[in-house]
Amino acid sequence: RFDFLVCSQGLAGLELERPENLELLRETAIVPDDYSTPTKLLGLYPLSAPLLKARISRHEREVREEFARPAEALLGSQPGLLWQVEQVEDLSLIPKHVYNTSPDELGLPGLVDSSWRAIAEANAPQIAGLADGGRQLGAPTWTAAGLVVDTGQPVVNYQIGFVRFGMLNLIQVDYFLWYSRPTSATAARDTAPVDGLVWRVTLDEHLKPLAYDSLRASGSEHFWFPAQDRLKLQAAIDGQPPFFPQQGLAPERPRLLLASRHGGLRQVQASDA
Repeated sequence: RFDFLVCSQGLAGLELERPENLELLRETAIVPDDYSTPTKLLGLYPLSAPLLKARISRHEREVREEFARPAEALLGSQPGLLWQVEQVEDLSLIPKHVYNTSPDELGLPGLVDSSWRAIAEANAPQIAGLADGGRQLGAPTWTAAGLVVDTGQPVVNYQIGFVRFGMLNLIQVDYFLWYSRPTSATAARDTAPVDGLVWRVTLDEHLKPLAYDSLRASGSEHFWFPAQDRLKLQAAIDGQPPFFPQQGLAPERPRLLLASRHGGLRQVQASDA
């Protein structure tokens, strides 16, 4: 975690020392207006809204059907690999309550690095569905041939974050999983050789999983998985409610099943550890 922070801050500082890079940042920070003026003037956008909603509903229905399929059907015929983060830290370093931390001026919990690592190791998910000879966990590496996944370094990066839940400041852990795509002609032609998944766990005041959410590295497929029944489904402020693709509560120790066909998360099971 410390190397991750220092490296990113150092690279950003070096890049922004060059005036042309700073100017490029200013230009790209402005979100382009994708609206079509003729379409807007003719009032066609309201007409397209039902089609967009129907497309979203159809996609969500298809995803829910995939989540309901048996695990064997999702994994495919190749032998699957089961990945699990190696435990190094003493899990007794994890506090019993979020109040047993050293909060900063904003009330955010504060811990030493070994305690943060223990929290990250204790809540890291198992990963199933990365088939031998196909998708394998690794580290993104830049080579002379371009970006590849170095499967000799099956690492998981993580980042600590925080969220306010009522009057509580809760801890979140974001895990960054990177894996290679199958080297088929279609994948090599149409997509990058690197795929990935961001998995986040939100911990309650007793540092037990409260909720999970996941996101493809491409920015698509944002899924939510409640781990406690005190969470209630309600519409989001922007009108787009969170998407829950799987019925019931997610287990405290989850195993993520990645579909062999496209590498996306398609089931959250209970791990056997």
